[in-house]
Amino acid sequence: MGHFKRKTAYYVTTILCFFLAMFAGSFLDIYKGAKKASASDGTNAGLIGANLVASAAQSNLSKSGLSEEIPGAQDAGTTTDERALHEDSAGNTLTGTLQENGNGTSSNVISNNAGANDTYGNTGSGTETADSSAQPGSTDVPAAVPTSTPTPTNTPTPTNTPTPTNTPTNTPTPTNTPTPTNTPTPTPAYYETGVALAKVNSQLNIRSVPNSDSSSSIIGKLDNGAYAIVLEDLGEWLKIKTGSIKEGYIYKEYTIRGVEAARAIDAKKACIGKVTEKKVNIRSGPGTEFSKVADPATTGDKFTVLLSESTDEWLCVVLKSGTKAYMYAEYFTFSFNIDPGFTLQEIEDRKLENRIKKALSKSQIFEVPETWREPMTLTEDEIYLFATVVQTEAGNQSYEGKLAVANVIRNRMEDGEWGYTLKEVLYAKGQFTGASSSLVKRAQEKGIYEDCFKAVRECLAGRNNIGNFLYFQSKKSAYSYKNGTYAVLEYTRCYFLGDHIFYERHW
Repeated sequence: MGHFKRKTAYYVTTILCFFLAMFAGSFLDIYKGAKKASASDGTNAGLIGANLVASAAQSNLSKSGLSEEIPGAQDAGTTTDERALHEDSAGNTLTGTLQENGNGTSSNVISNNAGANDTYGNTGSGTETADSSAQPGSTDVPAAVPTSTPTPTNTPTPTNTPTPTNTPTNTPTPTNTPTPTNTPTPTPAYYETGVALAKVNSQLNIRSVPNSDSSSSIIGKLDNGAYAIVLEDLGEWLKIKTGSIKEGYIYKEYTIRGVEAARAIDAKKACIGKVTEKKVNIRSGPGTEFSKVADPATTGDKFTVLLSESTDEWLCVVLKSGTKAYMYAEYFTFSFNIDPGFTLQEIEDRKLENRIKKALSKSQIFEVPETWREPMTLTEDEIYLFATVVQTEAGNQSYEGKLAVANVIRNRMEDGEWGYTLKEVLYAKGQFTGASSSLVKRAQEKGIYEDCFKAVRECLAGRNNIGNFLYFQSKKSAYSYKNGTYAVLEYTRCYFLGDHIFYERHW
């Protein structure tokens, strides 16, 4: 009975060891050993398979009446045959069936007989058998009383330990982005000045009212490319201001605005920005995060502005080096080097001015060398009148201008066409407006300037800085004369000195 308990304890211990080995990671080695033991090519049995078969054989011997342990077996409650645990180094196949030999000894033999599967699925029989060919002189072992062999507890099939896989890094689940809708191409950024440019073959009418019913409503015109500042968009009409016209109306269809107008102005480099602050930084890009590329600008500095490359906050300016930079738009005022609109009167004046410019382009304009001639003698009263008329005609001019007017008067006295005396020349009809009695009297009451006396005395002494010119008039009167037949529009030789034009007359 005690032997049976020891066997039972052995089985329980074996099973527990098996599970411990499985969880300790040695299951795979045991499995491979058992696999070898069941192979048909006679490979060595696994360690655990051999021990289980040997233990079963020993149990059967005990039940047959044998009292001794299997020779060579270990004490201390174990029946594991160390020979069965050691693989044959020569490659021989060891069997695990316990057989009784004819000489009365027993041995462990591992068999590959076909039979029940072991725990690992290997085939092998643990049946005990008696050898019928006992040798003479040997002690026969009584025939084993057949007893029922207890059915071994089925060892559960081990579960294959899965190969550990690398735990993937948790990737945040992306938020589904809604499918974008088609958006129109954005309009390029530019600085909106509110400028409208005329786009016509000749001129665009500026009217006093937003309709074209009457020609009497025309108050001015815009030449092609001229600009106006838009005050209000009225649909078909634009309310504008331009030049001296503070309020007028133009037909919108004949204008360009926005970025198109900005590009047209940039092509002419016609927008000039003037700095209004004491210190304005100049940067490489349109923002304070961009680096400074030059010394700060100061009040009054002027820059060419590229409107089509500017924004409402930052102006693109052209530096003296020709490079582009950016400055804050709030610190600028603007002007344009292109014509504004003109009133009807201004248009007529411009026509006259153009005629004058055309006449001047054909004339011979030169410097007059200073010369000396014979002295001339006049009385003190005549010198006083002479100096008075020089003051009324050229009192606001430089000394050289006063001397030139004095020499024109002497040239006329020597020419004789208007007389030979001072009074005859000064009072000739339609010649010297400054010789009128009222102007002479008023000037003498205020007092005659000393440099007017000096100019007269040097002229009489012979100093001449105007040559033989006999005519002069102010530039203002020459440019505003509307007759078209006056000499200044037809001269061929002229000399500009201060606000006067000195010329020869050829008619």
